[in-house]
Order: sequence, then structure tokens, then C-alpha cells
Amino acid sequence: MSGHPDEASERKALGELVRRAAAGSAPAQAELFARFRLPLIRLCMSFPGIGQADAQDLVQETFLRALGGLGDLREAERFAGWIFAIARRRCLSWLEKRGRGYAQRRRFAEYAKQVSDAKGDEGSKEMERRVVREVIEDMPDTNLKQTGRLFYIEGLDSAQIALRLGKPQSTITTWLSRFRVKVRKRLLVAILELRQGGGAS
Repeated sequence: MSGHPDEASERKALGELVRRAAAGSAPAQAELFARFRLPLIRLCMSFPGIGQADAQDLVQETFLRALGGLGDLREAERFAGWIFAIARRRCLSWLEKRGRGYAQRRRFAEYAKQVSDAKGDEGSKEMERRVVREVIEDMPDTNLKQTGRLFYIEGLDSAQIALRLGKPQSTITTWLSRFRVKVRKRLLVAILELRQGGGAS
């Protein structure tokens, strides 16, 4: 025997729901989201390092990808396993990117130590503040500029910035990472200029 009748009918009902969602039915898509949202959040939070806010963002991204790829799903009844696989890949990708961000923060700490050795702690802080202001002033008026200004100048954290700008916290984290790359590049130039100036004196 292939399984319990209840399981078979449930799979059939899910398949019909998925087919309606794939055809563009907004109520069907909303029902799929409501049905799988909490199980997927629990899945994401089972990965070490993923908290509830990040899990919620990852689940939203997972559903967007799933809805965009429903036409490629050959068997609608297999939707559950398919969307859980998408969520796992999104979590692993997110953790990999965060790991690269950690490596970048370590390199930044090395840059800051070089400045500190050259000018002392207060001098290094002042140089970093100057570099941040220069980066903000030179940028066009975009969300990236707003994010950098709110974080470095107004002192808001990523969650507060997300509320201020009406964006997911994961998006703010990405923008902050991009902003920090610009600051690190400019800071490294300042370090080299400082060394050259010290060598010439």
C-alpha cells in the first residue's frame, strides 16, 4: 500500500493549491505562505547564527524565489520538499556571506591598528571619522548614503535603520557592508598617505 488516505488527500490538496498559485492566484499564494511560513522560520533558525529577524527575511526571500520558479516544479505535490530545499540553500548562502563579512571586519581591524600605531588611538579615531564624512559627502543621495549616515553619524543600529527606511534588516546589513567597503578603501589610502608623509619628514 502507498500510504494513508489522509496523507494522499493532503498531498492532492496541496498540489491543487500550488497549481492555483502558479497560475497567479493571489489567495492561493497567500495560503501557501501562511501554511509554510512558521515551519520555514524554524528551519532557518535551526542554523547556528541565524536569529528570528534574519530568519523572517530569509523566508520572505525563499517565497519570492519559489513563486518565481513554480513553473519549473514538475510535480506540484512535491512543493513542500522543494521549498524547504530552497530555504536551506538561502540559509547557507547567507551564512557564507556573513562569514566573508567577518573576514572583512578582521582586515579592517588590521587597518585600524596600523593607523593607531602611526598616530595613536585618538588620531586613528579622528582619521576614521574624517574618512566616513568624506565617503558620505562624496556619495550620491541614495539609500546606501542614508544607511551610512544613520549608522555612523546618528548612531542608529541596523534594526532601527530598517524601521526608519522601511526596509528588511538583511537589506540594511548588506548596505552597511557595502558602505564599510568604501570606508576601508578610503582609510587604506589615508594610511598610505600618512606613511609616505612620515617617510618624507
